[in-house]
Parts: sequence; C-alpha cells; structure tokens
Amino acid sequence: MITPEMAALGTRLAEAIARNAASAIGSKVNAIRARKLDQAAMNELIELVNDLISDKNELIGIAQGYEQELVAQRISDNDITYITTQLLPLVEQLSGFADDREGAEAVKAIKSLVTAETLTIMQLVGFNFRRAIGEPLTTLVERLILSQVPAPDSAAEQKILELRREAAYLEAVTDPEARPLIS
Repeated sequence: MITPEMAALGTRLAEAIARNAASAIGSKVNAIRARKLDQAAMNELIELVNDLISDKNELIGIAQGYEQELVAQRISDNDITYITTQLLPLVEQLSGFADDREGAEAVKAIKSLVTAETLTIMQLVGFNFRRAIGEPLTTLVERLILSQVPAPDSAAEQKILELRREAAYLEAVTDPEARPLIS
C-alpha cells in the first residue's frame, strides 16, 4: 500500500531524476564548453558539480526514506519466531475458556494462521501486520481504557451552571447601573 510518506518520496525521486537526466546535464556542459574556458565558465562547472553532489545526497536521503518505510512494514524473522512461540500458548490458554464450539473453532483457526510459514508468506505478498493488526488493536485498547474512565457527572455540571446563573442575577440586581431608573 502506498502511504503518504511513500508518495512524497516518489515525488522527490521523480524531481531528482528530471534534474539529473543525462540530456539535461549534457546540454549544460555543452553550453559551458561553447564559451571560452574563462572564470565564469569554471564557476558554472563548479556550480554544476555542487548541484550534482547535492542531488546525490538527496537521492541517498530518498533511498533511506524508502528503506525506513519498508522496514517499518516488515516483521523480522526474530519477530515472527517470537510471535509464534509466545502467541500460540496464549491462544491455547484461551481455548480452555471457549466452552462453545464456535469459540473453539475460532481459536483453532487462529492457531493455524499464526505459523512462521503463514506469516512469512503473508508478508511477502504485501500484508502489513502492523497496520492491519497493530493499529486496530491499539484503538481497541484505547477505547477499553477510556470506557473505564468515569464520565463527568452531568448533574454536578448542571448545578454549577445554575449557581453561576444565580450569581450573575445577584450581580445584576446589586449593580445600580443595571437597574432601570425610577422617576
């Protein structure tokens, strides 16, 4: 899946390729050669070399950006081993709590999916475990935690608002400028 970061890297790569196309560099060098080899021509050649070095550094940065994006999506062999050795015993423990047939079948399906071979194959075809499993799991845990936080007492909030209204009435009554003038 192309993320916004990957799209931005692709755009930067296309721009760098356009700037460094052989024909563009060749035409710049030919234009400089057409003039006499004076100080201005030397300065332009130095500027061209500096631009090429700068573009090379940008291309290295883009390549590193792509690498970071791909590494962020990839699960290492050590991670796969850890998942299969640590998750499966937990699933087996859960299967002891599944009294009904559907729960036992679900646990069996999970156990068959969480193998080193399956995880490796899914990853090779582009499955992003962190996005597909990690992000929803994070959201689920966040919601669970937030559901345990007590909601503000609406009755207490209402009482505070009523007290503020009464205080504003009292201020208006005691303010001589707020009362109408009686003739």
